[in-house]
Amino acid sequence: MCIIIDKLNVSLLVQLCRYIDSCGLSGDLPLTLSKLKNLRVLRASDNDFTGKIPDYIGNLSNLEELKLQGNKIEGPIPASLSKLVKLNKPCETATYLTS
Repeated sequence: MCIIIDKLNVSLLVQLCRYIDSCGLSGDLPLTLSKLKNLRVLRASDNDFTGKIPDYIGNLSNLEELKLQGNKIEGPIPASLSKLVKLNKPCETATYLTS
């Protein structure tokens, strides 16, 4: 199920976020995600996202899973990601982000 993030009701995105893998989405990761303070899973892999990983990802303190591989994201991993203490597989996430 591919979705357009900016047009979703933010409360619904909490349940749907895991379905944005391989949807052909492009551009920067949407600022809309920064409003999802209770977000637990962010799977946005195998799209055409570009730019840097936004600092706001580190403020998603309930995040347990983060997958961004298969995009065109560049630049350093933000220091704010060190605040994501609930990540189930932080080393795996780091590998995806640096490859």
